[in-house]
Amino acid sequence: MPYQLPNSQLKLVFGVGYQRNEGVKWELETVQTDTEWSDATSELVDIQVTSVRSGRQRGALSTITPGIAINLQDKYYIGLAINRTLGAIMSTTEWKRTDSLTEKDVEQEQSAQFLRIGALAKVTPELSLGLMYRPGFDWEFGETITKTLEDGELDTERSQTDAELTIPAMWGIGAEYKVSPEFVVALELQSRPFTDLEWRRDFVQRAVIDNGYNLAVGAEYLGSGFPLRFGAFRDVIPFVDENDTTPVSFTGLTVGAGSNSDTSPSWDASALYGTWEQTVNAEGQKYSENLIRASISVTYRFNTGFGSSDTR
Repeated sequence: MPYQLPNSQLKLVFGVGYQRNEGVKWELETVQTDTEWSDATSELVDIQVTSVRSGRQRGALSTITPGIAINLQDKYYIGLAINRTLGAIMSTTEWKRTDSLTEKDVEQEQSAQFLRIGALAKVTPELSLGLMYRPGFDWEFGETITKTLEDGELDTERSQTDAELTIPAMWGIGAEYKVSPEFVVALELQSRPFTDLEWRRDFVQRAVIDNGYNLAVGAEYLGSGFPLRFGAFRDVIPFVDENDTTPVSFTGLTVGAGSNSDTSPSWDASALYGTWEQTVNAEGQKYSENLIRASISVTYRFNTGFGSSDTR
């Protein structure tokens, strides 16, 4: 919701956002070799044991984000957003083995509040520079109720409270350059200060992991009548290889397309493919994950009735 201050080149924009995560499903099948005594041959024999572990996360974390931004002469911009997250995560994990079934249900309350500050300057008509800073904050975990069932019967039930994760401050810098009226390239670098992550719970060990940086590059082509976008990224994530403290990299590619942002309604579509791999033991066995994600959004702009008649 933009607003032009009377008799001033200063413009304000007020906004609010809401996000709710509904959950995910996953499944992992493992086949391994085990040994057991055979009465028929009177010796130990190798057998294959298949286990299927599946999970479902439901419930939701809801985040509301009010914000304000300042536009000075359409050249310098600064914005501030407050993120408030509340809710609970409820997850169910089933582990089916050859002769048993284990089910674990976990319900956990969570909450957090943090700021995000951004600034942008159009240095030249072709070059823009950006800066992002998010102060550190505490992610609080409320009551956690865990139930474990063995073959349909309740085996254990326990409740935990009062855990807190301190998330360190993070910064990012970015640049955008207009190579031509039809072609724009962009670059962004963000810090990941993993060594400053802290748990406030005595029996949780602090992870040994080095700091890292996330790098993303992208481009947009406007010559086709609607924007075409493509990019690549390298994000370090808080996992390490066996006997190492260097964070593992999540790398991938992105593509996207959209309509002219000055029209109403407008649309944007995008897709992402990423992968990461981790060495899990001294024998060199690896664990890997591949992620494919697609999204589409529609934007509608309308006159707010504030400021000049052409405010949208």
